[in-house]
Amino acid sequence: MTDDIVDRLEQVENRLETLGSVAVDNDAEIESLEREVGGLRQDYDDRIAALERELEQVSQSLAFVANHGWVDWPSRRNGGNARDRAMT
Repeated sequence: MTDDIVDRLEQVENRLETLGSVAVDNDAEIESLEREVGGLRQDYDDRIAALERELEQVSQSLAFVANHGWVDWPSRRNGGNARDRAMT
């Protein structure tokens, strides 16, 4: 009977060691995923900021055209390109 208890104790100890190493692996993976999510959030925030800057530039360009007309567009003052000339 004591042999059964010793065997079971060894099985439980082995299982605890296995679970402990799995838990460490899981913690490491969770930390890795959290870092990746943080990086993705930063990439997302950077992309949104870039799109907001681009939108602001487009808004300013449209406001200029609305206030001054296409003929006053800066590229037109320097002769423009063929597409610009074709649009007038």
